[in-house]
Amino acid sequence: MPSELPLFDSIKKQELNRMITFILTSNGSKESKETKAKISFKIQDININVLKKLENIEKLYNATPSRINLALSKPPFPIFNGNIEDIFDIVTDSEFLRIIVKFEDYNTQDLNKIIDDKKISHIVEINVLEEKSNQITKDNHNDENITCATIYPKSIDGIYKVIEDVILDIAMYHTVISPNLLQTDLEIKRSISFLKLSYAKKLKLKSENWNSKGYISLAGYFRTKKNNYFDFGAYVKCWDEIYMEAKSLYPADFVIKKNSINDQLKRHRLYKQLPIKKIISIYNHLEEGRYLLICTTVRPQQKHKRREILVYFKGINWRKTKINIVDFSKFEEIVKYSEWVSIFKIIK
Repeated sequence: MPSELPLFDSIKKQELNRMITFILTSNGSKESKETKAKISFKIQDININVLKKLENIEKLYNATPSRINLALSKPPFPIFNGNIEDIFDIVTDSEFLRIIVKFEDYNTQDLNKIIDDKKISHIVEINVLEEKSNQITKDNHNDENITCATIYPKSIDGIYKVIEDVILDIAMYHTVISPNLLQTDLEIKRSISFLKLSYAKKLKLKSENWNSKGYISLAGYFRTKKNNYFDFGAYVKCWDEIYMEAKSLYPADFVIKKNSINDQLKRHRLYKQLPIKKIISIYNHLEEGRYLLICTTVRPQQKHKRREILVYFKGINWRKTKINIVDFSKFEEIVKYSEWVSIFKIIK
């Protein structure tokens, strides 16, 4: 039977552009100006880190992730004179502004109004005002406020991570969700943001830096302190589940395209090396549902590792491009072997 898949082929490969700006007065403190300089110099490194993560994600998902670039606003350091609305008037293309690094205090309710008036999906405030860090207002941190989040990172490294999280989530939204929508309006964007929040709460996910109860970046929930590890498998699975839930809740907003198994396999990065006839034979005997096409790639040097992996292939001898189709529920089990096994989602 034909299958339903996200329209990954319809993704336009142009780079997404988003901006960051700084709320700082001309007489700001020396420490604030130094922090601003550190963050500014780090932006290119953040873009490189995001690109590397997207390359890892591409290995686990039958999609080509949208590329994204974070840049300083123009002008890069608008002078803040006490009115947050002035910043949006000064900054060119402010509709692409997504991150504000907050060195000066202002009325966040004014910011919420600006976000709505300018039809911006969300803004993340990174608050570096230490004396304000414990004064979180109820208005800015209720569960319904998914347009603005105020984050209080505990270190400069935490600031870098929050920025990277925001950019990575935007890229994933434009990879998994946006290409499959009939139209990308503000309401559906905010609905997806609420689904992200609900998902994190349902699974009781924890994050070192994302202490907001409003808008969240899912990427921040898949980092661990140990060795700065990022759980790509869990992150990819999370976005896949959000896509499925969004499509179920808002069916009228999504495009539905039917893809044969041949069309699905053509997206596989190892397509020309795959035993297509064998795959189709296995596929034809499956019930409707979501599955993983797994394929051996690099031979593990450790014998016990080869034995662990071969359990999923119902064999005892290792060879390259050995294939099997398993239920999607085994994703988290198998993804830890992604160094040696290609993983590709298929649907019947």
